[in-house]
Amino acid sequence: MARARVFLGEAQSLASQHDPANWTISIAVQEFAHLGHRHWSAHAIEYLGQAAERAGQAEAAVNWYTASQDQYRNLGATRDEELLHNRLLALLHQ
Repeated sequence: MARARVFLGEAQSLASQHDPANWTISIAVQEFAHLGHRHWSAHAIEYLGQAAERAGQAEAAVNWYTASQDQYRNLGATRDEELLHNRLLALLHQ
């Protein structure tokens, strides 16, 4: 169910439904944390960053991306961490 929430939140974000997107993805993050799915939790937090970026909330996006990147680092997910690093650099240099 949590994965479906992430993708529903992503669809809401793409449709400019920013508040519902944040709520839906945030619930998914909580569910993943409860289930112990740390990689999916980091992934969902990354989606919160994307939603914030789409909503024009650059500071919030940086915060979410940084939180996700930290979780990827703790998991040893170097590819995901590098992708987030590049996304952060692009956002900060806009």
